[in-house]
Amino acid sequence: MFAAAMREKFSRLARKYGQETTFQVWVECVKNRGEVPQTLEGRWHADMSLAQAIKILNEYSDSIEKLICKRLEEERKKRE
Repeated sequence: MFAAAMREKFSRLARKYGQETTFQVWVECVKNRGEVPQTLEGRWHADMSLAQAIKILNEYSDSIEKLICKRLEEERKKRE
């Protein structure tokens, strides 16, 4: 269920900001900063409620969205 929810979150980001940009930012986070393990592993446990799991997933996707917006803004400034 978690995998399906995560796919949906990233699918929404890809539709909103573009598939390539979303993928690049996510890969950068995983490779360079290791944010996926730090964000999810330390807070994820088997007995948590669905509401708690969704809250963590939302926080993670929100942080990815902020990074996407930052990257798009930097790209826009470079073009000017």
